[in-house]
Amino acid sequence: MSQLGVTVTTNEQLQGGAGIPVNTGTAFFAGTCDAGPPPSAGTAYIKCQSINDYVTAFGPRSSTSSRLYDAVDTFFHEGGSVCYVTRVTDSTAVAATLTLNDAGARPTVQVTALTAGTAGNAIYIADSTSGSRYTVTVQDADGNVLETHGPFTATSSLFAERSAYVTFTQSTASGNTTNIPATASAAPLTGGADANDLTDASAVAALANFSATLGPGTVALPGYTSTTAWTGLRAHAKANNRFPAIDLADSPTAATLISALGTYGTGADASYTGVPVSSSCVIPGLTPGTTRTVAGSAVVAALRARVAVTGNDNQAPIGRDWPLAYVQGFTNTYSDADMATLNAAGINCFANRYGVLCLFGFSTAVRSDTDPIFWQAAPAAERMALVAQGAQILEGYFGKPLDGRDLTITAAQGELQALVARHWIAGALYGDTATDAGSVLVGPPINTPSTEQAGQLNANLKVRISPFAQAINLTITSVPITQSV
Repeated sequence: MSQLGVTVTTNEQLQGGAGIPVNTGTAFFAGTCDAGPPPSAGTAYIKCQSINDYVTAFGPRSSTSSRLYDAVDTFFHEGGSVCYVTRVTDSTAVAATLTLNDAGARPTVQVTALTAGTAGNAIYIADSTSGSRYTVTVQDADGNVLETHGPFTATSSLFAERSAYVTFTQSTASGNTTNIPATASAAPLTGGADANDLTDASAVAALANFSATLGPGTVALPGYTSTTAWTGLRAHAKANNRFPAIDLADSPTAATLISALGTYGTGADASYTGVPVSSSCVIPGLTPGTTRTVAGSAVVAALRARVAVTGNDNQAPIGRDWPLAYVQGFTNTYSDADMATLNAAGINCFANRYGVLCLFGFSTAVRSDTDPIFWQAAPAAERMALVAQGAQILEGYFGKPLDGRDLTITAAQGELQALVARHWIAGALYGDTATDAGSVLVGPPINTPSTEQAGQLNANLKVRISPFAQAINLTITSVPITQSV
């Protein structure tokens, strides 16, 4: 039986099903935190369009969540607009609980935080009972009422309630009853705990929550600096048509960074290595006059989002034309010679260029002598855009008749040629004309009566992706005034 659905193939690797979404400026972040997402979300990730969206689902900044919180916060402050966030956790995390007793001090209602983690310990429950009626309130640590449930006359009514913070169930403790709970002042849930055995492999596993149907974008594990994290990001990017941003452990020494990167830029999927960055960035603290340190991958994700809105993904967001607005400095700075050495090794630095804070390099970990295209990172972003947009076009032909007059095939070819033309006009593809920049084949020999009888519609897109200038050379020659210039 032939394959069902749409498959997109580039000239190097098989891509994941990139679905209808085509916004390459989306970011995907995974990290540890104390809560969320709640089961009511229906997914293991939350779509965030502000830091408030993040806090609502995952809780406030804490020692556990600081790396993830700061990454999301920086992403929005530096120009990003949409990101998906997932929590790195496992079954060792524990949900906070509280037992409500009846008038005889016997357990009757079990209150459990919706999600496991220490954030549940900041939820308070109070009960007010008058006669045969009772009302339960959910409060925060400051006494603010978040929800009110009741008045009810039976515990079964409370068990049927939906809450954004907790669940109410019958207590199974010794001596439990079904009586209504007695009046009780606000008391916290207790016992909530974060996972205690997480590894970098746990973080990589969390990336699976970001299915290919969410579309393209930049994927990062902010602050994870091991080869386990890097290779996991690279594999995820390849399978889901995304662009990785890679953090290296901070070091002021170029040789240390190069040694740490090692052979990451080799292998069959090397063109998906993304952008390794050399240092973290300094951002404003939550308290005036203080600062925080954020993983450089979050800044790269924001810069990629700023590129995406221009309509040309094949741009390097580097130098003075792409200034950083929220970032105040960097944990490490390097000489021009060291930056050139690091860039040649596929490691990108942040720098202060004549008063402008910016990213200063957009290379992948791939050697230029092994891959003449994807040693620069911008072409990898352009490939991501072409795959997503090509899949979106061909999705429209799923189920269409393969008629004897080739009307369907001709229409598909026309749309793909228009795609090439748009990218050429934007400067993303290289050539004197659009046909020099890219060719489309949707006829013989890849589509024949035999392939059509098998229900296949095949398309081949061959493009020349424009490189970007990263070595600018000026030669000045002085001549005597007796000679012409």
